[in-house]
Amino acid sequence: MSQSAVAHSYATALLEIIVKDTDLDQVAQDLFEIKKALFDDKQVREFIISPIVNKDIKSNAIAKALNGQTREEVTSFMGILIQKDRLEYFPEITEVFSSLVEKRRGRSKVSIVSKEALPEAALERIKKVIEKKFKTQAIIHNTISDDVIGGFLIRIEDFLIDATMKNKLKSISESLLSQKITAGVLYEN
Repeated sequence: MSQSAVAHSYATALLEIIVKDTDLDQVAQDLFEIKKALFDDKQVREFIISPIVNKDIKSNAIAKALNGQTREEVTSFMGILIQKDRLEYFPEITEVFSSLVEKRRGRSKVSIVSKEALPEAALERIKKVIEKKFKTQAIIHNTISDDVIGGFLIRIEDFLIDATMKNKLKSISESLLSQKITAGVLYEN
């Protein structure tokens, strides 16, 4: 099972457990805080995902840290991830859970990667097009990357729209290479 499939399975299971409540946004926020606490510090991360550290020790440490800080279901969920050796997937599970909550609320996270920050007017036009096409409320995040030479890359749910110069040049190159070039008539003197 790929990492994405694992994350999706666990995030969906957690959502089904929590869905009875309307405070899904708070659960997502709790997961992000747990992710930050467990995975941002190198030493804590190594302790958490180490196969050498006993699962019971990890479970007790996390249960003690989360006691009273988050919902009981979230604490139990963390214990399940430890017992099933899936804690290394927690950062991705958190992202997938957040996306599922957004989708349930009729919202979609849209990631736009560009060389420079796009003007507000351009972001607003992109947002309107995406909302019309995907019938969702778009939450736009514009990320700057030196890997993008020109244009932009849009990621929404499972869709990728590549409007970068690199992709356009590649498309032109493939088009030219696929054309048969005729030499025409050769002349000799």
